[in-house]
Amino acid sequence: MFGETFKNFTINFNALNPRASFSSGDVLSGQIQFELTKDTKVHSITLCLEGGAKVSWTTRRRGRKGRTRTQVHSARLEFFKFKHALLQENNATGPSRLPVGVHVYPFSVQIPHGDFPPSFKGVNGRVLYTLMVEIHRPWHMAKHFETEVKFENHTNFNRPELLVSYTLLCWIVSGASLHSLHLGPCLRFLLPEVFTKHFTTWGHLLDVVLDLCCFILDSGSDAHQSSASFIPLSVQSQDPRFGVKSSMHCKELSCLDVREMLKIIMQIDNASSRTVTPKACLIQKQSFYTLNKRQRRCVPRQLVQTYGQAVNPYTTDVYCEMMLQIPDDAPQTITNCQILEVEYSVMVSLSISGGASNLETLFFIVLCSAPVYQPAANQPQVYPPQVSPPQVFQPPTSFPTYPPPAYQSVMKGT
Repeated sequence: MFGETFKNFTINFNALNPRASFSSGDVLSGQIQFELTKDTKVHSITLCLEGGAKVSWTTRRRGRKGRTRTQVHSARLEFFKFKHALLQENNATGPSRLPVGVHVYPFSVQIPHGDFPPSFKGVNGRVLYTLMVEIHRPWHMAKHFETEVKFENHTNFNRPELLVSYTLLCWIVSGASLHSLHLGPCLRFLLPEVFTKHFTTWGHLLDVVLDLCCFILDSGSDAHQSSASFIPLSVQSQDPRFGVKSSMHCKELSCLDVREMLKIIMQIDNASSRTVTPKACLIQKQSFYTLNKRQRRCVPRQLVQTYGQAVNPYTTDVYCEMMLQIPDDAPQTITNCQILEVEYSVMVSLSISGGASNLETLFFIVLCSAPVYQPAANQPQVYPPQVSPPQVFQPPTSFPTYPPPAYQSVMKGT
């Protein structure tokens, strides 16, 4: 039997970094090793490197006569696939005869250049890169040995959707929470346009001013060699019903470990008679599509949350700091795959005691490896704006104020 002939089969990689990950254009080298218990004839030993994505989920709906119909939705993409021969049959002498003992075959293949999504395993889909070894013997079925390759995609910030440095102004006629405002996927939402939406729940004006920049979470750099990324973000939200005002002046990544810690600084003015408690949580959204985009499944998940210190009633100028832990196993943001997407957002909220609606602000971040700038063909090279972190955080002296729009313009959506 094949299992009695081949023993202790292993595939070893020569790691390029401490994470043992590879990227587009890298040379994947290493060796395969196995032990033979008897002399064996082998036609060929072939190495196959493959990358692809697939999704699958089911939906149920009621059909005629009250019967439930189950429909399967699936899609598959192949990014690349090629083979490399480690041992080939000689036409003159026939199959190679391998003696008893340990056999080692080194290999070296290059991952194709291209914008491929990183490795990912989700609820209803995955992006998988594999290295497979095929051994062909006379009068035997080919045997396959397979191992996964951890692939990381270096984000190209010359993409227009990632070059974000603008002000998004939202006027919302509502006293409800900001969670009611759906701005769409993160990279589609990061466009320089003004959104206007109104509700009629209380008829109060809730103004939110966001000054957004892209978050760089370096999931691959050494903590001792990393430099913190400073991202200016100003959020001012106020609920006239209770007199609660919250202003987030800035966000920055912790200098201790830029991969795992997100520091959130808030200014809270509580002019109400109720206690408010700040909260921050990291939300992941997995989206799966069919090839024609007609079917879609979204799976939101709350990965981690943290609470700040409660603010007593009639307390002003309270500065609150919260540290949000980014999970080590959180996959990178995926926006360059046709059939699946992975997006992240941070929701910062104020929980108002007494059953009142919470104040919530949602903004999006990008989890990625070290950024790589690649100029597009026949186009000038563009870089995102560089912002230097302040030496010591200073609370803002004042926050921008904007007059509310005219009632007629809000109702007409102009």
